[in-house]
Amino acid sequence: MFLIGVFVAYGFEQAGIPYLQSSVFRRRQHQAKPAATWKERKSGSGSRNSALFATATTGASCGAVNSMHDSFTPLAGLVPLFNIMTGEVIFGGVGAGLYGILLYCIIAVFIAG
Repeated sequence: MFLIGVFVAYGFEQAGIPYLQSSVFRRRQHQAKPAATWKERKSGSGSRNSALFATATTGASCGAVNSMHDSFTPLAGLVPLFNIMTGEVIFGGVGAGLYGILLYCIIAVFIAG
């Protein structure tokens, strides 16, 4: 789940938003990097590092951020949201354990029933 999330987030971050990369929008706004706002820029690879970091920290629920999750492109932003909704089952974080396992068992029983 972690590797799929990293590749999905990275792919959509690198693709950007098609309308923002169109020639019509660039003539109006003169914006060269549409998916680079509120991203980590120390090493020059903002979208790559931010996609990896957001996927890792939301999977472990550690609370650290190096980019705002709402600054991701729409489809790349689904990865951190999905990781938050799954409840720390990728790495196991704070609160993971018997509570998480029992929650999934209860949901599985209701779905199967």
